[in-house]
Amino acid sequence: LDVGNVIFTDDVAVAYYSWRLFQYIRQEAVHGLSFEQFLEERESLALGDMADSASASERVGENYLGKDGLKIFRQLYRADAMPHFDKLTPLLPGIRQLLEWLQAEVKLGLIANQPAECADSLRRRGLWQLFDVHGLSDIVGMYKPDPEFFQWACRQAQQAPTDCLMIGD
Repeated sequence: LDVGNVIFTDDVAVAYYSWRLFQYIRQEAVHGLSFEQFLEERESLALGDMADSASASERVGENYLGKDGLKIFRQLYRADAMPHFDKLTPLLPGIRQLLEWLQAEVKLGLIANQPAECADSLRRRGLWQLFDVHGLSDIVGMYKPDPEFFQWACRQAQQAPTDCLMIGD
């Protein structure tokens, strides 16, 4: 399973990330940039190649800040937002009951482009132990859509890829 918008909604986190990135761009690079301009550029990039809004925000950030500036922003954002991970990523209604039911029937695994803090959040919420495979990108060093990430999860589950199902993006 994916985590974002499957187990919890990450819409709040994406919105907060975009807002903080916009503020940082205004502070460091383009003082006159409006939030409307930022959103228009982000949405244009997201719609242009069907990328998600989070990666489109990253590309807008890189356009204005450069790779090094975006890296600095990510570090600042992580220090600011990660202590509030649970608040920024509320569980989807009914997900605990669904996961408990599924876990009794099949092996469950996570394959998600998520920060390491997601593991602690899932533990605090009593969900981590429901999964047999824990593939969070910041922990395992692989990112979707890399096929190796999915193959790794199948090996961890000791299952053939043809016997597995991915729910998410």
